[in-house]
Amino acid sequence: MKNGRRYRNSFFHPIGLGDKNEEYKVMHQNWDMKTLNTIVKKLNHTKYAIDYVKIDIGHNEWKVCIRMLLDQELDRIKQLAIEIHTRLYHTNNAITVTDFFIMHKCLDGIEKAGFKLFSSKMHKGKVWKDEWDEQDISCCYKLHYINTKFISTNYKPFPKVDHSNLVRFKMKG
Repeated sequence: MKNGRRYRNSFFHPIGLGDKNEEYKVMHQNWDMKTLNTIVKKLNHTKYAIDYVKIDIGHNEWKVCIRMLLDQELDRIKQLAIEIHTRLYHTNNAITVTDFFIMHKCLDGIEKAGFKLFSSKMHKGKVWKDEWDEQDISCCYKLHYINTKFISTNYKPFPKVDHSNLVRFKMKG
């Protein structure tokens, strides 16, 4: 995939979000994986806040989340949407104590960074009954956070955009 304008104010950059800077093969295609810190620098957005980050990277979100916390990149993000996956997403292996520790550190770190959860939804793709209390459980959940500590004085707003020519879409349902 090539760089390019997708919409009037939307650009695609063929860069994968990772916990380290490396080449990574995904479905027979090489991807340039970069940390958020590196992506922000590469795109020359170091002085700008990021309005919205959505992460759905199939169980790799835990390593990426820890890297963003270590790099303090969450400080520049106003809203964060993250689809979390447990080990059960890819395998039928049991979740280990180490898995729980990493997941807890990540989610706790997001909250300690000033984010508050305002929406959570169970992903309906893989759902089963818990053997102990018959409740529906899933390997995947969609979490939406807002950064309550965000102070825009450290970042410049993006230049004003003329939205008068944008096409409006109406959702049914």
